[in-house]
Amino acid sequence: MSRNSTTRPIGGDHGAALDVADNSHQIVQDIIALHGDQAPTAAAWCAFTAWCEGDDEEYRFWSRIFLRLRN
Repeated sequence: MSRNSTTRPIGGDHGAALDVADNSHQIVQDIIALHGDQAPTAAAWCAFTAWCEGDDEEYRFWSRIFLRLRN
């Protein structure tokens, strides 16, 4: 489960970070709709996969999604 690369902030574009924050709300809603009660586990798996692949940006993204799902 990888997020769309067009949602990532582009260096120097200050508005892009806000787009990612807005998009993360939609991703939280989508992952809940797709995985129900197991949504935190799915997000944790995405974070773990990104960590194993050495993708720090993706890891941080999915870690934030996981934390939002836990709360």
